[in-house]
Amino acid sequence: MRPSLASLALGLLLCATLAGKVASLARTPDIASDEGAAAVALMNQRGLAVQPFNPVGAPAWIVGTLDDCRVRIAEVAPEGWSRAIVAQQATNERLLYAFDGRFYDQQPVTSTWIENYRRRLARYIGFDEPALRLFAVTVAPACPADIVRPEDAIALTQ
Repeated sequence: MRPSLASLALGLLLCATLAGKVASLARTPDIASDEGAAAVALMNQRGLAVQPFNPVGAPAWIVGTLDDCRVRIAEVAPEGWSRAIVAQQATNERLLYAFDGRFYDQQPVTSTWIENYRRRLARYIGFDEPALRLFAVTVAPACPADIVRPEDAIALTQ
């Protein structure tokens, strides 16, 4: 019995999806990379002391502190795989997602998923398209209200 074309296509899609998930979960931001540099620059502008980077754990947070104020920034999967763990780690903190130059109270999963795959397809067929940048940002209650500003989403995601 030969597998149908539909079951073969479904199997390939499943393999590609799982491979993408494993790759994104294994990826941690490098503090010297663009995403790490943008987070560190934002924290430095606000007078936060950036803690030594510890890439252990998922997601890998870049942490800035000033007295009792703590801001954490981590790159997260556009497919929404890390939403539950981010929400669990952000207990009693304000949680924002930076995507496409804006902050969102919840990860816009449909938008980030579609945009991520659109960019991947464009790169696959030869266009120069940057990888999607999506960040979770947590802000402790002791922080001033303006420690994270709307324009900071642009600096993180562009």
